[in-house]
Amino acid sequence: MQWAGVGLGVATAGLYAGAWASHGGYERAVLAQDNGAIQVPPHGDQRAVGGLRDDGAARGGGARGIARLLAEGRVGQVVARKRAAGLLDEAAAALEAEPEGAVPARWIQLLKAALDAPVADAGPLLRIGHALEDQGRHEAAHDFFTEAVQLQPDSPLTWTNLGEIRRKLGRWEDALAAYDKALGIDPVYLWALAGRGEALRMLGRLDDAVVAFGSAIARAPDHLFALQGLAATLSELGRHRDALPIWESALRLRPESGFASDGLARCHDALAKEMA
Repeated sequence: MQWAGVGLGVATAGLYAGAWASHGGYERAVLAQDNGAIQVPPHGDQRAVGGLRDDGAARGGGARGIARLLAEGRVGQVVARKRAAGLLDEAAAALEAEPEGAVPARWIQLLKAALDAPVADAGPLLRIGHALEDQGRHEAAHDFFTEAVQLQPDSPLTWTNLGEIRRKLGRWEDALAAYDKALGIDPVYLWALAGRGEALRMLGRLDDAVVAFGSAIARAPDHLFALQGLAATLSELGRHRDALPIWESALRLRPESGFASDGLARCHDALAKEMA
């Protein structure tokens, strides 16, 4: 039984509206903790503003949200400049107050600190990326998630978000590489484990996908995305008896899931044929 093409990577109504939507809520709750200044990249800025022009009244709410997030990014730049200006003021005071011999070194030290003053945080970039993603502007969102990774390459969150958007673009090899980067930083990062399982499944590496989904479920037994991914993978492998209780668990968690309901029905049909 083949699930590729109708599985987790494509069945938006059946899966992502449920399991992965909870992922978005979780990640965005984490993102709300950002407190640093950030510069919105010029190319990303242009793509987003272009989106505002293209969307018009039909997407006015989403467009306003992106505009607000862009403005927030610019506010961060203003804060950074004020921080740098304050350090330069301190340097000027040192120039006047300190003995002449110590002034040049102190001036250079403070000037360097001023130039380094913006404490970059990927939060605004990720929020803009999510806003574009919500509008279906995945290529534009990819630019922002890429900038976030470049800004914070040691964060499993930024790499996982990059894997996410690559998954939505159908770039499975690239998505897998991003999830692997996230797991290299945090080997038990839940959403990277689950996303990696889906990338492996869509690449046909089914045995590896079983391991990845299983690792996610070991950490979160009620993880709907991982449960459905594991059930679909086992079904593709012809392991219908193993898949059956997992489909049932997924459907109990989300009774309205068309993906799980269809998967369970197919599983019962396959088992009936085996018994005939």
